[in-house]
Amino acid sequence: MISKITSPPLVSIVIPTYNRASVIAETIASALGQNYPAIEVIVCDNASDDGSWEVIESIAQAQPKVRAFRNSTNLGPLVNWRRAIEEARGSFIKILWSDDLIAPEFVSRCMAMFKDDVGMVYTKSALFESLDDVNSIRPRVWRNFCTGLHNSDRFSDAQLDGRKPGMPVSPGCAVFRSDHLLDCLIDKIPNTLGHDSSKHAIGPDLLLMLEVCRRYPRFGFIDDELALFRAHADSISVSSDSSKLVVFYALARAHFAQRSAMPSKLIRKFNAYLYWLLARGLGQQFGFETIESFYVAGRELRFSALNYAWLRAHHVNWALRRRLRPFRFSARKRHAIRQRFLVLPACDPSVSDV
Repeated sequence: MISKITSPPLVSIVIPTYNRASVIAETIASALGQNYPAIEVIVCDNASDDGSWEVIESIAQAQPKVRAFRNSTNLGPLVNWRRAIEEARGSFIKILWSDDLIAPEFVSRCMAMFKDDVGMVYTKSALFESLDDVNSIRPRVWRNFCTGLHNSDRFSDAQLDGRKPGMPVSPGCAVFRSDHLLDCLIDKIPNTLGHDSSKHAIGPDLLLMLEVCRRYPRFGFIDDELALFRAHADSISVSSDSSKLVVFYALARAHFAQRSAMPSKLIRKFNAYLYWLLARGLGQQFGFETIESFYVAGRELRFSALNYAWLRAHHVNWALRRRLRPFRFSARKRHAIRQRFLVLPACDPSVSDV
């Protein structure tokens, strides 16, 4: 009997970009350097004016796996993300930010974990400034799960439990099923204060992961640094005020809590976290004065004093631990991560892989 040979599913690596002329070739190279056999690379330029498009276009002309698109005007980050996903033809989608890198085995290891009931697989990640500076490589996420498949409730519950800092907020470390992914991308998070999340893109990225977990029973996690997020002055996480990041990710979590059937016990824990943010004065400059201001309507606003005391003590302990024993990689770990990413090929537009 002759067994039927099936082709691996196509994975689309989508790269939305704006003004990344200095690093976009390195990012595209990390996408093309995947050891997974069936990939396409979608690069969607949001009307860059720094020469990015010329770099992208020259690479696309030499590399058949790269499909390049350009908006005639800057449409904002969220619309550009959406267009990049719309252009994808794969059954699975990897969103790769245009200043970041993924290890050669990133896609293949993620794809090996997918089952019919798994909506996303993500990996541990690290921060870096340049591969030339090994000392710039440092941890990104402090709390994770063990390698394997987990019930999606564990991911969403951990995001709403204020005692668990360090959960990922960026889909840049994940591979998703393409089914319904656009439905999970919420451009504007509803709120009563008139904030437009489509302009700063803080919150919709986390909501994408939460919404995927709401639609699929399980997710996968790989406890290995297979993604590098570049820390530089123009990145959203570095250029944005730290309180802005905290507050608008809290708004995203509140929106998810409001539209999901979350247990009252978990909502009370999350409300204690919101109160803790307000008590620290983090929300007032953006108009958030009360717990109620994070919700549109119709959500329980209670929390217990025990929830708040426990959360406050936990964060104080967390801050002390980080100050007394800073969380950083050993020299051997930094060099091992650097070596993993140094094997990526240089993306020379003059050399075709045909």
